[in-house]
Amino acid sequence: MKTDKILLAIIILISMSICFTGCGRAEQCQSSSLKQIVPNVFPVFYERIENVGDYILSCQIPQGGLCRNIGERSGKEAFMTTYCFGGTALIKAFQMTGKKEYLDGAKKFIDFWMAYQNKEPDRFGVVGTFYDKYLNEKGEIKNHYYDAAESVSNKGGAGYDASDADGPTIAWTAWEYYKLTGDRQYLEQYRENFKLILKSMQATVDLADWLTYCHPKWSFKYLMDVCEVWAFLDSLENIFHQLSEQQLAEDCRLWKDNIRQTINKNWWNSERGWYYWYLDGGGNYNKDMNWHKWYPDAAEQIWPVLWGVTSQQQTETQIVWKEFNENIPDWHRKDLDWPAVSTVAIMMCDYDKAFAHTNNILAKKLNARDFQTNQGYFVIRNCCVDFELTGSLHLVTDSLSVIGNQFKFDFSSIPDGGGSIIIRLNKGEKTSLYIDGKQQAIGRENGRIVVPVQIKTGQVKSFRLSF
Repeated sequence: MKTDKILLAIIILISMSICFTGCGRAEQCQSSSLKQIVPNVFPVFYERIENVGDYILSCQIPQGGLCRNIGERSGKEAFMTTYCFGGTALIKAFQMTGKKEYLDGAKKFIDFWMAYQNKEPDRFGVVGTFYDKYLNEKGEIKNHYYDAAESVSNKGGAGYDASDADGPTIAWTAWEYYKLTGDRQYLEQYRENFKLILKSMQATVDLADWLTYCHPKWSFKYLMDVCEVWAFLDSLENIFHQLSEQQLAEDCRLWKDNIRQTINKNWWNSERGWYYWYLDGGGNYNKDMNWHKWYPDAAEQIWPVLWGVTSQQQTETQIVWKEFNENIPDWHRKDLDWPAVSTVAIMMCDYDKAFAHTNNILAKKLNARDFQTNQGYFVIRNCCVDFELTGSLHLVTDSLSVIGNQFKFDFSSIPDGGGSIIIRLNKGEKTSLYIDGKQQAIGRENGRIVVPVQIKTGQVKSFRLSF
């Protein structure tokens, strides 16, 4: 990407505010110290998307599974679990760079796990699950064996961390893949697998509140898990719609509604201003919540808005975010294993800490042997803070350039489809934009320039923004 150092002055003039999709405040978001944190490049973190995407690919075994980090990938037993956001991270990396190796890596990840789904009841009596695996030195894929010291619920054999949220991660990844490829036949190929994934989620649901126990041998409901279950049900609902499985789609929709209602009604402690983060099999919530205990107490509080169960505008979300920052004011400097916090910060329009946090993670964690592929997913999302493509749109490889006051790139789509081009800049009355040389009306939403685009399969269009 070509850059020009004089762009710093231009960005300072026009970047008085930047706003992420779905800002937490109705009014235009302001960042009084933005001048101090915006580097001399726009988009700010765009070039780092490939760094993260390449790291995730380095964690992939030839058969397609993704290890949790490069340290485990290079070990004697390369451990793998379905609870991995690396596939969706690769899909987003493809969308923003056009590099097909990322999309291919995501497909290999899905294919790998679908081949190992338990189509008969597993050793806990649940169908549709996926045992954690490892690649041995002979190149063989084996079930990971859990002893009592490693896992109480899985002791004595193969297992998984959570039956309600681990396997369904694959359905989420498959839906994200479909959104960019439009490959309905690919969904059709795994129709029965998706049905089994839904059954694995249903196996531990408590119909009294529609929430899931995390494991058939562990009678606890966790806020993090049930929020992820909500999001993965959303993906399954969309998949079943595409496959004309309308009853299953409706089942997912109703289940989602009930989860949201339960969390909003029963899991919010209005007197103390926080969410309960677990409920045991006896119906007992955690009595206390310590904001200074990062995990699980404090981290669990942001999961409802992170996964879309609650909205940014919701009173509970606003209270949680305020308390989070008052109790952990320096999270952006020290908690570098949790890029999801910056994802929420961007959603809430708290940019100063989000920029600093993302910068710190990229500088200090990306090359560490324990940097998690799950963390990479949120880092890539955060790298899209001021420029993003959505829907089926994807960048044409190596087409993006910033020269002087001109921001240009080409974009395309695999299926007939469309989406939006989002530029998170404000001010700059002289700003103008063009698609295929034709000037477009500029629509703004909470400080964002949002350009909706319809596009035919394989069509290539050009975009140019003049400051």
